[in-house]
Amino acid sequence: MRRGGVRSPRVPLRCRPPPRRNWCAFVVTRTVSCVVEDGVESFVKADFQPCAWGQLQCPRVLAYRSFLRPRYKVAQKTVSDLEWRCCQGYSGEDCSEGPLPGPPQPTAHPRPRPGRPTLSGFGSALSGLGGEGGGGGGGRGGSAAPRSPDEAEKVRRLEEAVQRLSRQLEEQQKQLRDAQRGADGGTPPADAAPPDVREALVHIQQRLQLLEEERGGAGVGGAPGGVALPEEEEERLREMCAACAAGTEGLRRQQAEDRERMRALEKLVESVDRRNRDAVETVQQHVSALSARLAPSAAPDELLRRTAELERRVGALEAARGAGPGSGPTLARRLTELEGRLNASRASGPPDGDAVLRSRVANLSRALEGLEGRLREHEE
Repeated sequence: MRRGGVRSPRVPLRCRPPPRRNWCAFVVTRTVSCVVEDGVESFVKADFQPCAWGQLQCPRVLAYRSFLRPRYKVAQKTVSDLEWRCCQGYSGEDCSEGPLPGPPQPTAHPRPRPGRPTLSGFGSALSGLGGEGGGGGGGRGGSAAPRSPDEAEKVRRLEEAVQRLSRQLEEQQKQLRDAQRGADGGTPPADAAPPDVREALVHIQQRLQLLEEERGGAGVGGAPGGVALPEEEEERLREMCAACAAGTEGLRRQQAEDRERMRALEKLVESVDRRNRDAVETVQQHVSALSARLAPSAAPDELLRRTAELERRVGALEAARGAGPGSGPTLARRLTELEGRLNASRASGPPDGDAVLRSRVANLSRALEGLEGRLREHEE
């Protein structure tokens, strides 16, 4: 409790002894400000995902997580407090200045009793407990019977219990509205509740309605016995809300774990796919190289030209062979052998047949040149 900005401890009634004589206890009401919880709010926090086990370097994935934290607000509250003031007829700094001596005045009315506090926040001040009333400005009652300190204490406790139940009821209703709003929207998967949680929320709502009705009856009756049932119901509601909150938090944790597993599986699939693509590319390159090495090479143009020249010269030798008198059979046999070797050289197709073919063509050229020389000598 605050008095003019300074916090002072609450002391139950009849616990603090009167400081001196001629002092009376008065119950007064004050309006104080306090910080109360106003539901929860969500905030987003960036989180870098660590590398998997065994990987020294990996692309850091930035994920945004949603967390909940309590929200607070400053509220005004009306409370009651006990003050010691001068009794009626006494004044001064120490209440030592009493009334003037005189004959006692007979009274036909009973002593006034303090006004009873209302159930809406101590609307009227409680005054005159333990002494004469009216010294500190306390309100006087009518002709009703005086109220004892025990009854005033019971009334105060009842009012505090009703106020506490009212605050808790408002908080529970607000949490219930937030939960129903999240369940009706259905967009965020983390806020989606299973059917058993929804049934529990409906049951809580019904209990809240019953509690509100009972609280209204207790406010009208004003008996202390009417607070026991709302307190029991409030305790049950608190336990059920705690179970619902724990179930929702468990669902959110499970969803976060499932997301982590899905990210790990996606990374594993991507790495395996990358390795498979690299292996396929390597095999394709190897097959292309082997195909290039095993493909038969076409005969070059120079080789074809020299072969045609040799055929032409062989034909000229065959034409000149008929003019020679004695070397005809030998020359014909040699030319036949040369043609056979040339045909064999052209028909062969090993990977290195170009070099062998060139060497054989060179040999044939030299042999033809020798035959031509001999033929010219024979003609001369």
